[in-house]
Amino acid sequence: MRRLVPVFGYLVAAAVLAACSQGGQNKTGADTDALGAAISKAIGGQSTCVLIMEPGGTKPVYQYGATTPCGRGLPTCQDEGGLMSARDFAALAAQGVDRAASCDSSPGFTTAWASGPITGKDGRKLVYAAVMDEPNEKSLPGREIKARLEPALVEGGL
Repeated sequence: MRRLVPVFGYLVAAAVLAACSQGGQNKTGADTDALGAAISKAIGGQSTCVLIMEPGGTKPVYQYGATTPCGRGLPTCQDEGGLMSARDFAALAAQGVDRAASCDSSPGFTTAWASGPITGKDGRKLVYAAVMDEPNEKSLPGREIKARLEPALVEGGL
């Protein structure tokens, strides 16, 4: 029985790693590795999140970035102020919000938002929402994220 415990632990770890792997296709129809590599090349960063949604949808069909940058509240960079998460922003993008904005989020950091429509290679209409919260010297403005990300999504297989 003692020998089974380590084997069981390895099996659980293998299952978790397999579930988190990036390989294969996602609900966008694009290869996950190719799409992730194209986003990384264009705007990647540790605090970058990109969510792809269907218009009117409520759940992302693709997520680039870890749970933390996608779920934490960041300044909206809009007149009304306040905070929103990338998931909140994706919900707005799914309702048709097309935005490129950036602002100082904390001393030495910039938050930038970009969203807009994108057409999948299969002709399906999708929307993307991206947020980056990086040190000022690494951060891109929202309009630059938009300019780099839209072609990268096509390059990545959308």
